[in-house]
Amino acid sequence: MTGKREAERFGRWAERAASVYLALKGYRILARRFRSPAGEVDLVARRGRAGSAPP
Repeated sequence: MTGKREAERFGRWAERAASVYLALKGYRILARRFRSPAGEVDLVARRGRAGSAPP
């Protein structure tokens, strides 16, 4: 099972790296590992202020 653990650890690292990158680009992370009946989304992000109306 070492391969599965390594893949999960790499996935968590990649999610953190992506969230840092997006934050530096002006995105706000709204959710991590969002789950719904349809599946899972690793990151939910929005550029600018969350909850603000579009211009």
